[in-house]
Order: sequence, then C-alpha cells, then structure tokens
Amino acid sequence: MFHSEGAPGQYEVVTDPLPSLEAADALAHTWEAIYNIASKHGMRATFAPRLYADSSTSLGRTFTSPSTLTTHESRFLAGLMTHLPSIMAFTLPIPQSYARVKDGIWNVGMLGRRAQVSVRLTNAYSPPTRRFEVRTVDGTANPYLLLAGLISAGMIGPRDQLELTVEGCGDRSGAQLNETERAEKGISKMLPLDVKSARQYLLEDQKIGELIGEEVVRKYAAVNKASPPPAYGRRH
Repeated sequence: MFHSEGAPGQYEVVTDPLPSLEAADALAHTWEAIYNIASKHGMRATFAPRLYADSSTSLGRTFTSPSTLTTHESRFLAGLMTHLPSIMAFTLPIPQSYARVKDGIWNVGMLGRRAQVSVRLTNAYSPPTRRFEVRTVDGTANPYLLLAGLISAGMIGPRDQLELTVEGCGDRSGAQLNETERAEKGISKMLPLDVKSARQYLLEDQKIGELIGEEVVRKYAAVNKASPPPAYGRRH
C-alpha cells in the first residue's frame, strides 16, 4: 500500500506485518523495486531523511504488535526506551539523519501521542490493532541491523525486569516540557543529536554489546565513522 504524504514528491509505502527477518527481507526488496521502477521511468527515488527545510521530514516507522499490554510487554518497552539512545547508531546511521531529530521538528520527540515522538503506543484501547511505533528510524538504515538493535534493546527489559518509568507526554513532546515536568514523567536522558554521539552511546552500552556481539558493535562503529555520507537514497 502507498499514498502521498506532506512534502513535495513524498509518499508513504507500507509493508505487511511479518516476523522480523521476513520483514527486513520485504523492506529490502521493496526499496530495490522502488529504485528500479523510478530509474526505468527516468526518475530518481530517494529515502533521504530530509530534503526540504520548510516541509515535513521522511522516516521509516517500525512497528511491533503486542496484543495485550502485559507486564512482559511493558518491560520490553522499558528496555527499548532505556537503550534507544544507543541503538540510534543503527536506526539513524548518517549525519543527515539528525536533520530531523531536533526539538520541535515534525516527527520527533520523546514519548507521547502525536507525531513529535520517538516511540509511541498506538491504539492503546484496541488490542487487535495495538502497536509500539518506533519513529527514530529512517530509510538510510540497514533493516537487519536496525531490527537487531530494537529487539535487543527490548529483550533487556524482561530479562532485567525493568519497570516502565517514562510516562507519555500527552499533546506535547518532551522538548516542550519544562525540567520539572520532564522529571515527573521520568524523562531524564536526551537522545543523541548527531551520529557521533549515537556511536559513543552504542560503544558504551555493554548490555547491547552483549546481545548483538561486542565485535559486531566495534566493527560497525568503526565502519560508520570512516564511511563518507552516502548519496541520498541509498542505504548505509
């Protein structure tokens, strides 16, 4: 399914819900199909996170689908929120990715109900359609690494019996709350605002390294640091 979006020439493409590995495969195939079909017609498709300073940005929303918000699932979300700054090195892998994760920009934030959030619970009162939606993802990410990061972060929650202490921000993003309001909602850590900071969070996160593999983390960070920004539209 696809439909037009808010920016000039911008479209949203939706793939079916699938198990993680199959979902990553489907996304990779979808990207290649879009590139090739556009090229066939003399056009260039891009998954750049931000092309225009005065219009909405582009992201790669990623969903998990809990049927009930049990203690186990709440702890999964707690793990994801705790380790989100670290796995952003996977989900937002290039310098240009951070042009859209700034305070007050559409599609950004911390935890709440509107589009200016990093993670949100959609359709909270409708179990058949309830989803965790992760918005700190864009089309330059490697789908296999980003899902490995998201799943690893979530798994830490039930394993370590983490409690979900971060509350939703309601109609505002975390950036729109004052310091006291953020403290009351359990918001104590700012997300990285550049890829260098995200790499450092990843390298320092021993629990993510334990699950994904410390060697994988080190090599990924080294390659990410050494790689020039790719041409817009191609994956990192």
